[in-house]
Amino acid sequence: MTSTITEDAAMTTFSGEQVQGIVNRAVLAALKAKAEKPVHVHHCTDVSEHEWACTSPYCEDVNAVPRACMAHGGVLPIEKGMEPWRGTR
Repeated sequence: MTSTITEDAAMTTFSGEQVQGIVNRAVLAALKAKAEKPVHVHHCTDVSEHEWACTSPYCEDVNAVPRACMAHGGVLPIEKGMEPWRGTR
């Protein structure tokens, strides 16, 4: 059965957006598997509506509040130990 799935996938044409989605999911899975701290996903507010991984413990409800990634004008997420109110940034 694996060979059938592989053959079907090899015969399929993917758009750039689909490829980016597949890559993003693979990267996120790798981050979650290797992460020493929790990883969550934000939905970028850019027109491409892609997802990006974040490890900040200070994020709002990521499913309800979209947030631009750094590549699309978003701010760097606050990381534990680097809080701006501590004067470390």
